[in-house]
Order: sequence, then C-alpha cells, then structure tokens
Amino acid sequence: MDGMIIAMALGAMSSISLGMNIQVYLVSDLQLATIIAVTIGMAVGFITGKLVSLTASIEGVMAGVMGGYVLRFSHRASD
Repeated sequence: MDGMIIAMALGAMSSISLGMNIQVYLVSDLQLATIIAVTIGMAVGFITGKLVSLTASIEGVMAGVMGGYVLRFSHRASD
C-alpha cells in the first residue's frame, strides 16, 4: 500500500512540477508542453510503481496523467 501511494505521489508531482517548468519555455505551444508533462509523469509513475507491483505501476501512470491534465486545465481557467 505504501508503494502505491509513493508511486502516485511521484507520478502526479513530477508531471505538475515539470509541466510548469516546461510551460515557461513553450508558452506558444501549451499542448506540446502538456503532452511532454503527461508522458514524463506516466514514466515516473510506472517506474516507481513497477518496483512494487503491477497495480502500483498502473496507479502511478494514472496519477501522472491526472497531474498533467490538472495543470492544463488550471492554466486554461486563468485565461
């Protein structure tokens, strides 16, 4: 259970934090920045979750996806 929580936290936080940094550089193309952030979050969540179990890796991937899209919609709401 702890490994699943760690995979989810790392997947979500990596996609949010890296997505914010990437959006600074790619201001004109926020779609590409979101795709990169989601991909990185999915990879981090999968790798950290795979060390524990298949279920934890799936949870980590989904947390990476959610983190990236939360970032996308929060930016859209501020316009």
